[in-house]
Amino acid sequence: MSEFKHALAALVLVSLAGGVAAASEDDAAIRDLAAEARLPPATRGALDAELRAAQHDGVPAALLFDRVEEGLAKGAAAGEIESLVRSEHTTFAQAARLLRDAAPAAVKGAGSRSAIEAVGEALSAGVEAKHLGTLLAEPSRARGNVPPLAEEVRARAEALAGLAERGFPSSGSVELLASAVQRGHERQALRAVSGAAERLDREGRGPREPLLGRLHDELSRGRSPGELYGAVAAALPRSSQPEKKLKRLDRGPDRDAAFSHAPGK
Repeated sequence: MSEFKHALAALVLVSLAGGVAAASEDDAAIRDLAAEARLPPATRGALDAELRAAQHDGVPAALLFDRVEEGLAKGAAAGEIESLVRSEHTTFAQAARLLRDAAPAAVKGAGSRSAIEAVGEALSAGVEAKHLGTLLAEPSRARGNVPPLAEEVRARAEALAGLAERGFPSSGSVELLASAVQRGHERQALRAVSGAAERLDREGRGPREPLLGRLHDELSRGRSPGELYGAVAAALPRSSQPEKKLKRLDRGPDRDAAFSHAPGK
């Protein structure tokens, strides 16, 4: 068997193993929900239907059950948990559709859950779907111009969500991060790129959109992600005004709002 066939066979086995593991996690989540005595029977029934419908939409049931457990841990009311799970189902279903169109390799195998979650949280952070899809569809130059895998999708979505939470516009953020991907940068490098933008913004070194443009120009000139902050900061004065405090989102605004009145908050 050729090396290519060996590699293909290994990929198929990993994908099948990931699918079995995901199915097992989902089955366990539905069983655990049915046994959850802290929820009223009517709420358990509604949530069971929501988790099963989510599976039909390509959303792991275990992902939504995580939200149930989080709400219970925070002392949220049953109605708040049910409302949040419905909202998250809608968001993650959109994320799954986006991934199937833009990066189909990312919804196969063990990493699909984390990819859907990261994309859903980017959407919750305010990233426009059309811009997010553009970044997710960018081929992985680091792996020979092939569609991105789940771990690459997650890194892209997390970097984009971080910029959105900071108030950077989606279009300019995608252009910057796509430029990095086109130069073979993924994962930690994308965190360095988005981190440079966020640090420059915290220091008040200019309006956000021009900052993205400057970072893009430096990448185009061959700067490495680790050099971006220093190169741009050297050319821009630091603001003397104190930084305005921005609320950092943990996993998207919906959960913060849903559990804002819970006793454990």
